[in-house]
Amino acid sequence: HRHGMITLSISTDGSHVETGSFDNIICVWNVEKGQLVGEPLTGHTHWVLSVMYSPDGKTIASCSDDRSVRVWSAEIAGAMEERRAGGHELSVNSVAYSPSGKQLMTCSDDRTFRVWDALTGAGVTMRTTDDKDGVKSLCYSPDGKKVVLGFADSTVRIWEVGSEDV
Repeated sequence: HRHGMITLSISTDGSHVETGSFDNIICVWNVEKGQLVGEPLTGHTHWVLSVMYSPDGKTIASCSDDRSVRVWSAEIAGAMEERRAGGHELSVNSVAYSPSGKQLMTCSDDRTFRVWDALTGAGVTMRTTDDKDGVKSLCYSPDGKKVVLGFADSTVRIWEVGSEDV
């Protein structure tokens, strides 16, 4: 990276780490060798704020200050394929895969969190919060029935989703 890192994630098997940075790129690193794998992933036009490997390790999701969400193929040997999801009106601050890997959830400064089909990028649902500064961070519970949201006002809220069909 040419500029400081903002985020990182480790693959479920522990063999790779991905990093996102103020330089708008994502790097994939081989943990054992401590070396960059392939070329950096480019496409975001502003800071990469969050990255995450899917539970099966086949894809990498990223989100950015450029308002986009991208899903990349993690098949390191081949070309990185990419799918995009749109819909947020301001910075997308965090991305998380559901425990099954079927859905992605994102949160934004636009006061929303959204659930996406992880395979197609199609929006499944959107919820708006009452926090004026937006949603800064999120994660699924291990069973996928709850989502924890973090806000700039130092509060944490738990949403009961019941299943991955939010």
